[in-house]
Amino acid sequence: METRASTSQFQRRRVRLTLRHGRIVEGNIHVTEGQSLALFMATRRFFANLTEVAWAAQSERLQHLAVRAEQVYWVASLDAALPVSATLPPTRRERWAELIMDDGTVLHVGLYIADEQRMTDYIDAASGFLPVPAALIVSSEHNLGEVVVNTGAVLAIREIDPPRR
Repeated sequence: METRASTSQFQRRRVRLTLRHGRIVEGNIHVTEGQSLALFMATRRFFANLTEVAWAAQSERLQHLAVRAEQVYWVASLDAALPVSATLPPTRRERWAELIMDDGTVLHVGLYIADEQRMTDYIDAASGFLPVPAALIVSSEHNLGEVVVNTGAVLAIREIDPPRR
């Protein structure tokens, strides 16, 4: 008889979680082959489990940490083998939005949304975590790159013109 451990095909992938109150933690998540970061986070009902964990600006390492999913603002993949999203975008041209997070942080994000689709419908359909191919923290001009954003932490959304590059 095979045990669950012998049949599972989990792979460790490194991620960085930005939490409420400015806390940042890095660690490994365990995903199945082909699973995207957005899908992984969307299926975390209460907690996201991390292994080989380090809090930003601290040298202490933890073997395991469970982080309450509702406390996560956004997550970045630090592993090229872990895509933010596994779905093909309907267009290759980004539409830009401003997301105001519930702590006042303002993000400018590029989203691959069809021209005729309402942005709020797209975001509502994201199952809790929105895959974002480009994100920028406005106050610091810090480029986050590809992330998944917790839609439960978004206070307001508005469409904006694309940033000048």
